[in-house]
Amino acid sequence: MAKRPWRLGAVTLLLLVAFALRAHHLNKPSLWTDEGGTVFATRQAWRDTVDYLLDDAVHPPLFFFVQKAAFAFGESEYVMRWPAMIFGLLGVAVVARVGSEWMGFEAGVLAALLTAVSPFAVLYSREVRMYSLLMLLVTSAMWSFSRLIAGSARVAVRAGFALISSALYLTHYFGLLTPLVQFAFLVLTFQRHYRHLRWWVVSQVVAAVPVGLWLIVQYAHGVTLKIAWIQPPQWTDLPRTLMQFAGGDGGGWLWRVAALCVVMAALGVWARRASARSSLLVMWMLLPPLVTYAVSLRRPLYVDRYMIGSLPALMLATSAGMLFVFRRLRLAGVILLATMIGVFAWRSTQLWDRSVENWRDAVSFITADERDTDVLVRRSVYYRAMDYYYHGKLQLQSTDAEWRAESPSALIGRRLWFVYVPSTDGYEDKEALLEDLYSHAQDVDSLNWLKEIEPFLHQWRNFDGVTVMVYDFSSAP
Repeated sequence: MAKRPWRLGAVTLLLLVAFALRAHHLNKPSLWTDEGGTVFATRQAWRDTVDYLLDDAVHPPLFFFVQKAAFAFGESEYVMRWPAMIFGLLGVAVVARVGSEWMGFEAGVLAALLTAVSPFAVLYSREVRMYSLLMLLVTSAMWSFSRLIAGSARVAVRAGFALISSALYLTHYFGLLTPLVQFAFLVLTFQRHYRHLRWWVVSQVVAAVPVGLWLIVQYAHGVTLKIAWIQPPQWTDLPRTLMQFAGGDGGGWLWRVAALCVVMAALGVWARRASARSSLLVMWMLLPPLVTYAVSLRRPLYVDRYMIGSLPALMLATSAGMLFVFRRLRLAGVILLATMIGVFAWRSTQLWDRSVENWRDAVSFITADERDTDVLVRRSVYYRAMDYYYHGKLQLQSTDAEWRAESPSALIGRRLWFVYVPSTDGYEDKEALLEDLYSHAQDVDSLNWLKEIEPFLHQWRNFDGVTVMVYDFSSAP
């Protein structure tokens, strides 16, 4: 890709930018609940990890198996987040490669730069989750697919395509939307690519064997896919996902950045409409979210991060549009590029200090004041990040597992610490806090005992998505 020294230098520089945004303060944000689930699963023995994944019934196992290797180097947040960060960097490099082959070196480097500073891509390269690997494998699968349909008869290309596809399906079930994109493209261009259909089908059959075996084991385990927490889609979900890709959470003027990204992507597709890969790029960008949204109208499945495989396609189309403007209106192109890169990078730096749920400080608050006679209870056993941070003197119990309150009288002379994740952060009013707790409890009847002891609620503290409540019975008659 980079035959000239300056090209190698350009790619190296953008990878350094990607590394800086992903690695800086990597250990500063606290682990949140989903990350805690990953850590809890991968810290165990192999058999226990497999059992946990089968019981959890949400994700295939590949990322968790890879993540286990990180524990050979330590158990700090920094070390545990390195695999996701490395996958994120490799994803940027593959975007550069795809863009160079599809649209030329300049477009490839620009698309890679946009991906390098994309807040969405940066965020999921800084979490102990599989989404940066998902993006990497989707991009790699589309790249190897394009080489397959270009007529490459090399065994390495065909074997590589099957291997990458297999790894993709074992990483996330939404990776199965990628062969849908490829099949749609083959159907649309059947007269031109019908000769490659046989090899594509053979590759997909081979690639599906490992995930098929996993699904058989999952079915035999008797636990179905746990997606009841996903809410029905709203009409705003699709544009919101685009804004997430284009600038992260926010509103107001960030919508203008998202709109600029859309306009540049549309312009890029139009500018390259004569290219056979233009339709493939559009399908890659739009089919996964549109199909997921349509299915979600009957069975809710739509979650922003599941769509991350489409982000590189948006960046590739956007880079083509920006180059189209730059080559005709150089000053306008420079301004547009500087604006988008600047906003993306600025939004990404805000992730350095961002904790989705600050379990670290919440646990520190408890351990700094806990007593031997206290009772420590959390709302759910799935608050696995708390397992990682809590090493105090009390037994950590959960209301949806082994712990049940016998009666308020059993707590006389003691204190009860109750920990839960509120639906909205930062309640200052006691009534609003309790209303949130009861109204969002799926098994609200199991919390009736909390209503009985409301007069003993002594204090509460909010820690970025985590609330710690202290019920004090030490002076109760």
